[in-house]
Amino acid sequence: NEHDSVTLPKALKNLDIVATKAEVRETVEAEAKGVRWFCHGLDCPEFTTQFSTAGMEVRSYKAAFWASTTIESDDIYEAEQKGFRRLFKYISGENKQRQKIDMTSPVLNKITPGPGPACKSKFTIS
Repeated sequence: NEHDSVTLPKALKNLDIVATKAEVRETVEAEAKGVRWFCHGLDCPEFTTQFSTAGMEVRSYKAAFWASTTIESDDIYEAEQKGFRRLFKYISGENKQRQKIDMTSPVLNKITPGPGPACKSKFTIS
């Protein structure tokens, strides 16, 4: 099987976390070089690992400023693409100051479900 199940501490039992063997291998290889694979060569915010197991980490990030945008949609893929494109334009200089901003990683997605099954959700991409 290409997926490894993860045993979580009691506080995280409601999460369904699965990592592929390839993701676990990438993480181990990158960290052996002192690099965080998920930063993809970009600046990455500082964090402390609170809990770690094969293929999964719970992290605590230091306080920072994040550029965020919210998209209302019933399609997660459409919302993520639209939100990422909007953020990319912003950091590329399409902002009030016409200033370019270095890209950082990771890109986060907070989902606020709509009030019902046929309602649009809010996707905050940061």
